[in-house]
Amino acid sequence: MGSSTPQSMVLLTSLILLLTSFNAIVLGAPAPPTEVVGVGAEAISNITDTDFLLNSRNDLNTQSSLTTVVVQGNPDTGETWNPEPRVSWFACKPSKNHFDMCTAAYASKSEKSGPHLRYDLVIYDHNCIRLGAWTNQDIAGLATGEGTNDVHGWDFKAANLPYNLIVYQPSWFVPSNVNHYAPWDMFLKYGAYFSRPFYWRDWGNEWYASERKKSVTWGPGTTYDFWRVVFNCKN
Repeated sequence: MGSSTPQSMVLLTSLILLLTSFNAIVLGAPAPPTEVVGVGAEAISNITDTDFLLNSRNDLNTQSSLTTVVVQGNPDTGETWNPEPRVSWFACKPSKNHFDMCTAAYASKSEKSGPHLRYDLVIYDHNCIRLGAWTNQDIAGLATGEGTNDVHGWDFKAANLPYNLIVYQPSWFVPSNVNHYAPWDMFLKYGAYFSRPFYWRDWGNEWYASERKKSVTWGPGTTYDFWRVVFNCKN
């Protein structure tokens, strides 16, 4: 019995040393790959969030040939699109004093083989700074709900705007003939704001325009349709 106590103490001491060494190894070991990825993803998302991406002028100005620009939009010159070298369209006219005014501008390309299939849409603030851009969109989306009791159109969410802009454009809509094609059928909604921009207007005519232009590069069978309208984006 007398010799068992020292042996027990030695065994207990050895066990304590073993556990201490094991804890040191575990605590000093590198974090598992999943933990490293998780931390990295969180850090990246805090830097490259949605607002940052949508406000990047390079991202918003170089995405599509339809809305290519030589000079980016600004409060002095506005913005002009150049889908090809000899075709241009004044997409945004600035208004420094109308802080509640935004502009939506549209471009589509049609070839002789069929109707419009895709379009681009850009939203600007009153100084013609881009807030959002959508490229290569299916034009059928703008006529969502056509012929039903639930005419809706398409939603566009832009950076720094609290509401979606809803644009409804009938499938037969031709921007160059808005005076002959029941223009009241096209509408915009933004928050509490509602407008039929080619039927009645709450800003001067100088900010509205629509036109069809023939392609110079691709020949007479190819045309571009453009429109720009303004809406109250601070309601």
